[in-house]
Amino acid sequence: MNASSGPRGVTRRMRTVFVAAVCGATLVGGSALAQAAPVQAPPPQCNQQAMWQAASQSVPQSLGYLASHPDLANEMWTVHQMPKDQRKAAMHSYAQSHQQEMQGFMQTHSAMRDYMKACHPQHMHHHQM
Repeated sequence: MNASSGPRGVTRRMRTVFVAAVCGATLVGGSALAQAAPVQAPPPQCNQQAMWQAASQSVPQSLGYLASHPDLANEMWTVHQMPKDQRKAAMHSYAQSHQQEMQGFMQTHSAMRDYMKACHPQHMHHHQM
C-alpha cells in the first residue's frame, strides 16, 4: 500500500471524490428523494455508533456507484476543485441534466441521509433542491 492508499486500496482521491459527491448531491437532491421514500422505521439512536453505522452502509454503496458511473465521479471531482461559491450552482446544473444518475446516487447514501434527517434536522434545510 502506498502513501496515497487507505484501507482496502481506497485512494485519497476516491475518498475526496466520495465526500464531494455526497455533499454536492445532497445539496441538490436530498429532499426530493426523502419525500418519495416510503415510511421508515423509528429514527435511530442519535449517537456516534448510529452515525458510524449509517456511514458504513452508505460509503461502500456510494463508492461502488461512482466506480460504475465514471462521468459522475469526474464531475464530482471537477466540482470539488471549483471555488466554494461556485460548487452549488455547478452541482445543480449537472443534476438538472443528469436526473436519473443523480437519483441513483442519492439512493446509495440514504442511510446517512436518514440519520441526518432524524438526528440533525437543522442541517437538512441546506440540502434541499
